[in-house]
This record gives sequence, C-alpha cells and structure tokens, in this order.
Amino acid sequence: FKLCGTTYVKIFFFFGIQSLFSELILENSKLPEGVTISYKSFCKNGEIGTGENGRKCFNISLGDQVEFEITITAHKCPKKDQTESIKIKPLGFNDEVEILLKFICECDCQQFGTPDSPKCHFGNGTFECGACRYLRDITLLIHT
Repeated sequence: FKLCGTTYVKIFFFFGIQSLFSELILENSKLPEGVTISYKSFCKNGEIGTGENGRKCFNISLGDQVEFEITITAHKCPKKDQTESIKIKPLGFNDEVEILLKFICECDCQQFGTPDSPKCHFGNGTFECGACRYLRDITLLIHT
C-alpha cells in the first residue's frame, strides 16, 4: 500500500477456525514512526469490539468464523523516502500477513489518476502515483 499523508487502509481477515481454542488475539510488529494502527473485531453472535478489544474475539469454537478490520494511518512522512512493513498475525499462530508501506510525501500525481483502472484488481480502484487506491475494502483470506 502506498500511504500519502493520513491514509486509511481497511483490510478484512477471515479466520476459519480449524482447531479448538477459546480466544483469538491479533498482534502486530513494531510500527514505523508516525504510523498508527487500529482494530475492529466482528466476532460470534454479532459482537463487535473496538479499541483494545478490537484485536480480540472470545468463546470461539471449531468451525467459527471471525473477522477483523484493520485501519493503518500514516500521520507524517518519514525523514527519508522509504518502504516499511508491518506484520500482523494471530497470537499463537505461525501464519502472518506482511503489509508493505510505501510513503508518498508529494501527492501531486493524484490529479492524473485513472479511475476504475484495469491495473487495479479488475478495475476496482484508481491508478495514481504508480499505485492503486481502492475506494472499496480489500479482502484477504487466511485459512488457519
């Protein structure tokens, strides 16, 4: 993902629970300076968690499906142009998702974007500044 100023990226995780345990807690690696992350959980029986509880679901059993919405925000540009990564994984699992962040500090190229570009997952985003900006949520499936 390319971040310009304060950019919100929503990623949905679906965990198909294949083993018996009672809770699922997401953890992330150290965040780059000026980047924040927030979680929102969609657990069993319509329970929704936000804040610190947004990274947790409880009373999970075999076959349950839970969903997490993760918002990554870049509040400032790094001192030098760089690519950073954030890794997110369920506590106690080996599977993880690595999100690569490319900070764009000069965003003049946005005015020349191509809406509904075929370069952006079947035309689902705007191609600008050499990357796709999605207006809709991006879904990643992880089977554990």
